[in-house]
Amino acid sequence: MKKNKINPTVWIFSEIFFPDETSTGYLFTELALGLSDTYDVKVVTETDLHSFGVNSGEKRILSHIEIIRLKNLKLNKNKVLQRIVKFAFLSIQFTISFLVKVKRGDKVILVTNPAPALVGISLMNRLVKAKMVLVVHDVFPENTIAAGLMKPNVGYRFIKKIFDFAYSRFDRIVVLGRDMREIVTQKSRRPERITIIENWADLESLEIEPNSDYNSFGKDLVSILFAGNLGRLQCLPEMVKIIGRYPHLVCLTIVGTGAVEGELKQIVQENQFQNINFLGPFPRESQNRFLNSFDICLVSLNERMYGLGVPSKTYNILAVGKPILYFGPPNSEIDHLVKEQALGWTSNSLVEFEDVLHKISKSEIDGIDPHRIREVARKNFSKGHFIRKFKDVLDII
Repeated sequence: MKKNKINPTVWIFSEIFFPDETSTGYLFTELALGLSDTYDVKVVTETDLHSFGVNSGEKRILSHIEIIRLKNLKLNKNKVLQRIVKFAFLSIQFTISFLVKVKRGDKVILVTNPAPALVGISLMNRLVKAKMVLVVHDVFPENTIAAGLMKPNVGYRFIKKIFDFAYSRFDRIVVLGRDMREIVTQKSRRPERITIIENWADLESLEIEPNSDYNSFGKDLVSILFAGNLGRLQCLPEMVKIIGRYPHLVCLTIVGTGAVEGELKQIVQENQFQNINFLGPFPRESQNRFLNSFDICLVSLNERMYGLGVPSKTYNILAVGKPILYFGPPNSEIDHLVKEQALGWTSNSLVEFEDVLHKISKSEIDGIDPHRIREVARKNFSKGHFIRKFKDVLDII
């Protein structure tokens, strides 16, 4: 399609973007493509091409989108000090780029990572006067309390006031779920500006194709998959200890890497658990095979994470028709979703989680219709729904 020269400009500021295919990178790459038929889309990111070996054919996919790639310090985000330095440097780059590149009246989509950038950009916008949309994936500094990185002292309260003020400066705020809307309303004091746009299921790439390619435990046990970031906010060490005690009932396969990977492997080794396996990270194109290899998929959040995050992996699990075993805060978005749509099992404490493990049976799993689960994703969480909702938000600012 030939680009209309009078299309309004939309800037997307995202730490992660093409060719990085982690969840945020993939979501915002597809959003940029989806908006490009209506807007002149420009992207600012720190993701560089050279780290991913991108070929010219892949570059041409985004040839009509201007991408400004900032300097990447290539520090380890799993190390707290290096993460702070990395985010501080990127926030400065984002703020300068915003001040220099964005024009009055342009529309800007800013993701909440890196967190300091939303403060700098919201302040600089008093000069630039762009139309601003904040997309909340992580709620800072509240998430640092959940992660045990900060305590609710005077310093924390001061930082929170700064970020609460910054939130209130955005024209629209996009959140991922009902619980997050509640928390962000408390921060911004502007409920009328908040819109829920759930992440989407990749229905084009993912299908219902049962296989056992990645399940090394056989078919007798209830097989559970955890796929994604092995972070501090998923309660993984606690759940691994519970699952490991029931080798006659269930088995767990872990796909991914992250900050607690070493701790998890140590727990398995020290306790000689025989029903837990680590496969490491896989590229996105392998997702359909490994998601289809297991009976159920585990989605988890620390109980202190109510309203502070929504696991985006949930929607791709639905795309392959797999039931969900959810562990996390009660009344959170995924807790509501699983219960309302009868998508699996929920547990809101470790005691409940252990109890659910005893109740799940092969016969119960066999009675679940995977096509019904996929239909929930098709009706509610398609890429088309996601992009249309963003266009609606941009149209009203």
